[in-house]
Amino acid sequence: MCPGHRAKHVHPPTGSDPSVCPRPVLGTYNDHDYGWEHGNRRLPHKDTMKQVFLDAIGEPSGSRRRDSGRGIEWKHTLDAGNVGQSIDVFLLDEWYYRDTLPCYTRRNFCEKVALPDSQHPKHAWCLDFLKGGKLNHGSCCKKDEDIYYGWCLQSENKAHSSWHSLCDPKSRDFGHFSSILGQHVNVDIFDWDGEPIDSSFCEILGEQQRMWFEESLLGSKALLKLVVSSSVVLGNPLKKSCEDLGDANNSIECPCFGDDWECYKPAQLQFMNTLARSSGCVVLLSGGLEYSDIRVLKPDASNNLKYYGHLNLQYPLYQITASGLTTDLRRNFTCDVLRQDPLHLRDHAECDFLKAPSFGMIEVLWEAGYLKLQIRDGLTGNIKLESKLSFNNCMRPDLSRKSRVR
Repeated sequence: MCPGHRAKHVHPPTGSDPSVCPRPVLGTYNDHDYGWEHGNRRLPHKDTMKQVFLDAIGEPSGSRRRDSGRGIEWKHTLDAGNVGQSIDVFLLDEWYYRDTLPCYTRRNFCEKVALPDSQHPKHAWCLDFLKGGKLNHGSCCKKDEDIYYGWCLQSENKAHSSWHSLCDPKSRDFGHFSSILGQHVNVDIFDWDGEPIDSSFCEILGEQQRMWFEESLLGSKALLKLVVSSSVVLGNPLKKSCEDLGDANNSIECPCFGDDWECYKPAQLQFMNTLARSSGCVVLLSGGLEYSDIRVLKPDASNNLKYYGHLNLQYPLYQITASGLTTDLRRNFTCDVLRQDPLHLRDHAECDFLKAPSFGMIEVLWEAGYLKLQIRDGLTGNIKLESKLSFNNCMRPDLSRKSRVR
């Protein structure tokens, strides 16, 4: 919240007014700001929670982000009048439209660990997950296992006219769905709430936001694009124990932690293919892990790209994750299961992450032709981790001669 709003007697504090806030405040919420840890679109009064957050960051009262029935996704352009040196910032809303967790991500854990034990902290959650919802068939999202890990894996379906839109994340049609199509491919066309499904996979962004993001990102002329994702995109794609579910001693494996994009694999693949089609440099900004690090997925790392559908990546995709800013929650963190980096995506040592209060910073050196990605100490501001990304490394081969930064 901007420090000048009290003196100006302004509420909500206008984060875009330089007389109140010397630097613009741009932001999107994480699950806690949204009002529900690891939450989703089922949250009651989510429009009210949205208004509370937008008040806090100083979003103007007439902003379209405040409209009911939509999330807070938005694009800001920094230095819009500076030709060749503008920066587009994409703020994603990853809660308002988010589907419930896919059924397969927690079914084994629920059936073998939590449900047999009525005292387990996840017992009630698992009852809802597998047996709740308006139809009493479970509130979990069934689309991924019915379609992407079900229908799509049947060899006789590969010749189907809808295979690319249902099964191929590299296709721009991937994710489109209709009830008529559902009848043709013989899958359940209703969600946990009895409503017809409108996409072929379990969503984080939702179809409406996906279409907006793809059009906005691919239409952007900015050389640098910052994509703000409250959930981690580049996490750990390998199976691991379900330690984050309150039972460190169980031997059940889970494909993902908490609410990161790995839990929504088809959605993650669609999202990353959109990033890969973009021109210029795309940098992911994230948080929520209660530690900070810098990761990079490199275009020549075929062993890693296979975990992302053999992504056709033409530039190094960096992700800066920074949290928390003022509070030390996990000083005793070790490089164990929850913080391991088996793909060696961290741009420094495998266990090189910051546990103390910290923040991320990006310094753009236009004349020199590169940017610095930094993790800084939250108390002193000293640089703790730093990576450099040259703009020339982001040029597509067919555009490099025309667009090379000098």
